Amino acid sequence: MTPLQPSHPQRGFTLIELTLVIVLLGILSSVGVNMISDSYRSTRMLNNGNANTSSARYAMERMAREIRSIAVDSNTKQPMITQASPSTLSFTRQDVLTQQTVTLSALQNSSDPQFTLYLGSPASGTHFILGQHASAFSLTYFDAAMQVLASNSQSYPLVRFVEIDLTVHESETEAIRLRTLVALRNI
Repeated sequence: MTPLQPSHPQRGFTLIELTLVIVLLGILSSVGVNMISDSYRSTRMLNNGNANTSSARYAMERMAREIRSIAVDSNTKQPMITQASPSTLSFTRQDVLTQQTVTLSALQNSSDPQFTLYLGSPASGTHFILGQHASAFSLTYFDAAMQVLASNSQSYPLVRFVEIDLTVHESETEAIRLRTLVALRNI
């Protein structure tokens, strides 16, 4: 007698085929997860870098605008600066109707070596944060001949230009360095 042939050929997957499919899916999913996580990390770093750049530019533009508006004494034709150091500048700002004392300063944070930039008005007691994560900040003062002036009260009347040098660096992003030269416009 001959063995009986099944009327339907058997269909299905063998254990080896199923194992290979599971292994291949595991490899593909691990590669996919790595690609997605790398993409997420890159996007986060770019967004943080763009935010730092934007913040640094805002701080620089605001400081430059404030410095341009330094008032000039109508009798002596000299800028009304009360303090000028590498990290602080106090002056009288001239608006259309008012004069106001303004201070630009960089204060070092107690917990880390970075600076926070402030714009304040001592009379009103208000201080606004212009920028954070500044790893370097300096103000340099120049006379009309572009000679560097010492940071003392005798040189305040000679100030015609102020150079702002700002470096912003947050832990995950690349350092951003901005430098601008501001001419006092009221002189």
